[in-house]
Amino acid sequence: PFGAGWDAAPCVVERPGRYPCLTVGWCVPVDDPVAAARCKPLAVLGHALTSPHAGSASDVLRTAGIAPLSAELEPCLTARAVSSAEGWALWELSLLMNPGAERRWREARDVLISAVGVASRGVPAHLAAEAKSLALLGWRYSSRAPSAIELSRDLQDEPSPPLALLTGHTFVGDAQTVADAATDAARRALSFSEAVVTLYCPSLDGLGPLAQLGPLLQPSAYAQQWGEIGSSLPLVAAPLEPLRPTPADA
Repeated sequence: PFGAGWDAAPCVVERPGRYPCLTVGWCVPVDDPVAAARCKPLAVLGHALTSPHAGSASDVLRTAGIAPLSAELEPCLTARAVSSAEGWALWELSLLMNPGAERRWREARDVLISAVGVASRGVPAHLAAEAKSLALLGWRYSSRAPSAIELSRDLQDEPSPPLALLTGHTFVGDAQTVADAATDAARRALSFSEAVVTLYCPSLDGLGPLAQLGPLLQPSAYAQQWGEIGSSLPLVAAPLEPLRPTPADA
């Protein structure tokens, strides 16, 4: 939805809560939706980039004091597809930051973009195999059978009936094929458009001139903007009552 060559200044959202959060997102073109459903390249890419191994993005950000070390905040770095449609997907990395680390958002942004750059040079096949094994285990020991809606969605994504149930729960293809698809997704993310950076923080104090950060969006404006492109955020008419911290933000 951003279009090729999209370039937006970082946004700052003032949000209650103790921990700041930085998201870096990309619009990733999808040429073959069936292949994407089978290989799930963005899921494998997210698995590769958020694994907290030595030398990972999480390890770098924690060593630098930007991301928290607390066990209860695991993982500090997550990935998800925010939205998808025929021809594109919105995919983002989300970083939970230490209190007060929001002023170092540029360092965190550079680490996350660099991590995607590393992945664009080749996602290891063993990480794809690991993601496939975890998906199979989750499916095997699922606490319930798939719902009718889930089965219907699986049939929409997979034209082959024998593969429909498998495609909906795990990865179809050998580890190298799945890893190559994730590598291609990273390349597409970096080449199609600039990253969309959003910083959520409890206070704007200490961030410096807002002109250097990009536009400031209040929660009501943020909900309206993203609601227009199908986000799950509700449309809220101004004026908006002050937001109260939720248990997740506290």
